[in-house]
Amino acid sequence: MQAQITKEDDIIIIRLHGISDVESVADLDQACKKYCLQKKVIFNLADLNFVGSSGLDKLIGIISTLSHTSQIKICSARKEFQRIFATSLLGPIEICENEAKAKETFQDIN
Repeated sequence: MQAQITKEDDIIIIRLHGISDVESVADLDQACKKYCLQKKVIFNLADLNFVGSSGLDKLIGIISTLSHTSQIKICSARKEFQRIFATSLLGPIEICENEAKAKETFQDIN
């Protein structure tokens, strides 16, 4: 898995590409701790695939941990992953149709 991390205005956007596995998620965890604490963060999952549940579990853990200090949105997740995220213990994390909608929801908060 590769993560492209960019900043647009006051929002950190993490676009994930490729296959999620335990090793690649560990790298993402380090990047999130470095760049995303106490920020507005969008995880764009449009180009992400999962192999096995271990990578997915780790990604949910990263998002859950970040949600304690940051405002998190997930966007462009496939239907099967939307169900998993919706039923996990992520709390009040909004799942948006696409990145533009996720950005709009942050603007609605201000």
